[in-house]
Amino acid sequence: MYKNAQELLELCASENKRAWEIALETEIKLTGLSGEKVLEYFGKRLDIMVNSAKKALEHKQATKGGLIDGVANCQYEYSKNDSSITGGYINYVMSLAYSSSEVNASMGKICASPTAGSCGILPAVLVGM
Repeated sequence: MYKNAQELLELCASENKRAWEIALETEIKLTGLSGEKVLEYFGKRLDIMVNSAKKALEHKQATKGGLIDGVANCQYEYSKNDSSITGGYINYVMSLAYSSSEVNASMGKICASPTAGSCGILPAVLVGM
């Protein structure tokens, strides 16, 4: 088992495995599920992340309280402007994060990763990459 990224990297080196292989083995040990079931479970979570990261880009969501309605779309449209300080790509990734937050605030389906409050960060990075 590993407690941090350094230990994970050391384990990868000592066992001549990639990080995803170690992570998969860890999930199998922790859950008692087969490797296929673990991958199926995470595939479903990834689908939820992708959907929430893209849902509000084109269609603003009616959020509870209305405080962030359309923020993802506004950022997405801004990402198409390459003359911004950070450039289009960073603004696009930010729009993905905002989309998940907007979906969350509209009582839509998100993947709490690791919490509902930060539900947009991991999907934005994964989809953005």
